[in-house]
Amino acid sequence: MSHSSPSQFPRLLHHKFSNRAYVMARNSVGDRQAVYFGPWGSEEAQVAYSQFIARLAAEATVRPRTAARCQIVDHTVNEVAVAFVKHVTGYYPPKSSEVRTFKLTLRPLREKYGHVVVSQFGPRCLKELQKHFVADGLKRSEVNRRTGMVKRMFKWLAAEELVPVAVYQALATVEGLKRGRSAAEESEPVLPVEDALVEATLPVLTRHVAGLVRFQRLTGCRPGEACRFRMSLVTVVEDVWLYRPVEHKG
Repeated sequence: MSHSSPSQFPRLLHHKFSNRAYVMARNSVGDRQAVYFGPWGSEEAQVAYSQFIARLAAEATVRPRTAARCQIVDHTVNEVAVAFVKHVTGYYPPKSSEVRTFKLTLRPLREKYGHVVVSQFGPRCLKELQKHFVADGLKRSEVNRRTGMVKRMFKWLAAEELVPVAVYQALATVEGLKRGRSAAEESEPVLPVEDALVEATLPVLTRHVAGLVRFQRLTGCRPGEACRFRMSLVTVVEDVWLYRPVEHKG
């Protein structure tokens, strides 16, 4: 965030729907975005807002300097999160579940720590985020998965020189939750569907869906791979069908 004079500092606003305190400020690329500080009227929100204004005031009084090559600017968590979401949106295929999960993971991160200077986001903050995931009812494996996603974000940010490498290295020391040593519940094992149940279901399916189910049973492929199957990619040698997809996750 950058402002030229104290008179331009954003005033504290009340987000009535969520009952949170926030300001509208410009990020490093000039776009206006909301920065949340906590419950409206709380001491937490007032302290966070004061720290935010103090940082803006300090930036306004520093004489502009020519940036050296590879100089890292101390962004807020909100700013780097926006940059990372743009990256994953372009990196993964459209409508990818990975993109959706990243966005869900970053939502509480931005709500709790969006106004924090990124160099101050350390292992304790990540552990607090773990506790938030557990309180949200996520299973232990999913908590560990989302914790790993936050680490992956900071790894990418460090590689892009948007955060100091030391920030990522510190976060990498946070371990995943251990079985039986946390409040997180364990996931139920995913078991195969019984053949009798599949056979009882096939008659009530449409011809096309039933064909997809039979194809998956024979090949062990994923539903998306079965839907992308094309006979033009199959080579038939006597009784053997050889399928060579253009792309394959495995």
